[in-house]
Amino acid sequence: MLESVKLAVVMAIALSICTPCSSGLVEESGDFGTKDSERTYPNDWTHRPFVELFSSLSCVYCMSYADPAMDQVIHDVEGDESNPYNVIVFHQTNGGAGDDPFHTEQSKSRMRDHYGQTGTPNAQFDGNYRYVGGGGEENYQDYVQAIEDSGPREGEGNDEPFKIVDLDIYSEFIGSESEGEAGQFKITVDIEYHGQSGGDGGFPTNPDDLAGEDPDLNGELFVFMVEDGIPAYSSYLDEIWNNRMVFREYAIEDEEFTLEEGGTTDFSAVWKVPTTQIDGDGVSGDIKIPINPGRMIPIAVVFDRDDTDSGNDDDASDDTYPTPRAIQSATPQSSKYDNPDRDVPEIKTKTEKY
Repeated sequence: MLESVKLAVVMAIALSICTPCSSGLVEESGDFGTKDSERTYPNDWTHRPFVELFSSLSCVYCMSYADPAMDQVIHDVEGDESNPYNVIVFHQTNGGAGDDPFHTEQSKSRMRDHYGQTGTPNAQFDGNYRYVGGGGEENYQDYVQAIEDSGPREGEGNDEPFKIVDLDIYSEFIGSESEGEAGQFKITVDIEYHGQSGGDGGFPTNPDDLAGEDPDLNGELFVFMVEDGIPAYSSYLDEIWNNRMVFREYAIEDEEFTLEEGGTTDFSAVWKVPTTQIDGDGVSGDIKIPINPGRMIPIAVVFDRDDTDSGNDDDASDDTYPTPRAIQSATPQSSKYDNPDRDVPEIKTKTEKY
């Protein structure tokens, strides 16, 4: 069994309507205070888009087209402290030798069970608000366009309601508790919901909801633990490939919550760096390529459980899998950029002993 998330549980909610998932794995607290968002997001977008690429080191169209294109998308914003969008690559065993060492039970489930996809490459933008499938010369332009489409969400002519969220994540790496362990990360996530925009100049409002949605935010939180820049052998290329933004494991998975307009909530967790893995075939063993904690980046994403169809049109060729759309993503870098005067909060969660 994977050495996975070790989390402590204490809940403290003050004057809130905050209903978390009852997994008993994540500490959450919440309070309410009505105040407008003062943040301006990169490119004057409503949020930071979230990109998921499903790929394989043994897949011809992945390694020939999709991966180089997404690498360029990542490279485009390297050094940009505003962190305009976030990208994660979930590895599969599709194509050729099927020997991708980063393929795990969780990465397989994200593609097949969550999105209902079986082939690679395929890319999801904001939880299927936009979708790009297949590999070809046009991948880079298609990826850039999908990000640009996802970013505004409440741009001119867009009458789809969008829920405005501020999201911050902070992390701290701490040492191992015993010999043979690889260390652990303490993580805290802050979420503030500002209400739903629905056409009044793009500002958060609480309008009559013509789409029939609840104006409260019925959200779900994920924290993806991602390792950037890992050299690994590609059997298709027959050479070492530098793998960008590789999904390793969840620190927080599918934690549900509900917030009224102006509401806030916090989640805290401790993620233990795994030394074993369960691959996509269900085989448990030592991790095939050990994790380097110095390359790890936690990415927090909030999804709107009430929105499972925005971005789709009447074209029958569109991918219309009914998955919650992402409405905000964040990293420690984006949190630092958005809160330049804030000290990193103390993370008090303790690791449970198993």
